Amino acid sequence: MGDQNYFWTMFVEQGKHMGSWHPDYLQAEIGRSEFEQGCMQEYQHAQAFLKQVLIPAQSRALNNRYRQFKSKLQHAKKTLTLGEETLVKLDKAKSKLRLDSYEMLFEYLLEPDESVQIGLKQLSTQQLESALTWQQQFELLMIKHPNKKRLLQEVIRSVYIDAWNSAKETKGRSLSTLETALESNEWLQLITDV
Repeated sequence: MGDQNYFWTMFVEQGKHMGSWHPDYLQAEIGRSEFEQGCMQEYQHAQAFLKQVLIPAQSRALNNRYRQFKSKLQHAKKTLTLGEETLVKLDKAKSKLRLDSYEMLFEYLLEPDESVQIGLKQLSTQQLESALTWQQQFELLMIKHPNKKRLLQEVIRSVYIDAWNSAKETKGRSLSTLETALESNEWLQLITDV
């Protein structure tokens, strides 16, 4: 029972139990400090106290939160939150590489080995749609290729100035005029032709 008391104490010290202290969840009228004192007892006594003061559904919910908390600590697990589109891409990668878990996939991707490069090339031929915004994709590009930053700055500057000058030369400063100017830019033509 020593481990149980240790994990319960950590749970309470981190305030994880306080989500259950709400008038809608209580079957007995008690104050916040009284609730906290009851929870600070050893695990068994705290459980008996909570069964008396919480409605059954909330008592179960609190116990579920505690079990998850304890399991994560015991097994040194962390929760990783991803967008659904990113998860779909990870699932495809995991399946294509015949890996059993996301943990194995991450280990595989982080392992500095030439087989990783081969696997990534196989995945890249599938043209998986990015789940990132274009700003996030640009940030990632800068992280992957910091030596290309100056080149990208020059390209963006050149495209902007060319489009601005072309738009100024025409009387109808409409969106179509700007698009025509952009289409004639040598940098954008180079990127489009790739």
